[in-house]
Amino acid sequence: MKKHQKILNWVIRFIIFGSYVVLTSCRHHHKKNEIQPRDECFYQFPNNDHHQRLAEWIHAKNSSNYSPFLPYEQELFELEAEDFRDGIALTSGISCHSKKHKIISENMPLNEKALCPFDYVLNYNPKRIPAALTEVKCSCQKPSSRYIRSHVADCQPLFYNIRVLMFDDKCNSYKEKTEAVSMACIPVLRALRDAENDREFLTVIKAEIP
Repeated sequence: MKKHQKILNWVIRFIIFGSYVVLTSCRHHHKKNEIQPRDECFYQFPNNDHHQRLAEWIHAKNSSNYSPFLPYEQELFELEAEDFRDGIALTSGISCHSKKHKIISENMPLNEKALCPFDYVLNYNPKRIPAALTEVKCSCQKPSSRYIRSHVADCQPLFYNIRVLMFDDKCNSYKEKTEAVSMACIPVLRALRDAENDREFLTVIKAEIP
């Protein structure tokens, strides 16, 4: 019985040691492949508390500043604690059948003079750091026919991948993840089969082969 117990203890120690070696190797491999420019202050700062400070700063929010990135010169709705829900609108809805603007001024918000109208919405996940992100949502499927021939173009969101930290259901541990966030709504030409009847609308540009 004692012999079996010794063998079991040895096996457990071997498994623990093997797991430690694997984890250490993975961390070393991650650090080995990481690009660390020497001129970046992040790698020169002697203290380690800036990691926590950065996480707190990115995650911090109030009623008017609740995302690490916000649209430039665009007012968003103020939110209270009970308003934080995924998909909630942050700007008033724009109609796809609005009248053509007589004057387009520089001071007009981008979402009002864009070929593809859009609204800002909240991308919210309480298990994520940062929990709140501002995201663009296309208001219309096609550009306004008052400005562009909408039957040859569609409106599509332009996505960016951003790095976030995602917690488990009990908020005890987290993992690094990438999340696709829509940053813009742009007009794009339809697939070729839909645009075959609109060849006069397209101009062929000859490209020189390098």
